[in-house]
Amino acid sequence: MNENQMEMLIPGRFSSLIQAKDDLYQIAGHLYFFYRSVVEEYKYRKQEGFPLDAIVEAARIQNQFKIWNERFEKFLQRSTSKFSRQEQLVIDILIIHHRFNSIEASTSIQPKAMIFDNFDAEFDEIVTLADNVIRSRQSSVPLDFQLDIGVIKALYLTAVKCRKP
Repeated sequence: MNENQMEMLIPGRFSSLIQAKDDLYQIAGHLYFFYRSVVEEYKYRKQEGFPLDAIVEAARIQNQFKIWNERFEKFLQRSTSKFSRQEQLVIDILIIHHRFNSIEASTSIQPKAMIFDNFDAEFDEIVTLADNVIRSRQSSVPLDFQLDIGVIKALYLTAVKCRKP
């Protein structure tokens, strides 16, 4: 079994923001490995469609992001979950990363750029959360995440792919 076919094991319940972050970044790592090793080859170099195993892998990765989001929402809604201002900014950055990577996973094997029109709500959420993170950063709240890693790439994708003003 190669790396892009490894099954992710997302816990039934997150115990901390660090665990949620680690699991999200692990799924994103699989997405980028898949993108570099399969998607780029068929999307940009070969003049043929994606093989069935690539389509299945893309669907599996999309499902992993969906499961992560469901578990993360449950974690955030627990009555025992109380978050500081600092932790709320970390949550915002995790949501930005989730939305950004989910869009990447959902569009990776799609040939038409118009597919991005289906993600206007997600793009809007990315911009809104990024604005919150940037405003908080300006008010000198220290973050555990670096700002460029946290929001710039997602904002760039939004600016390039979203056609909604």
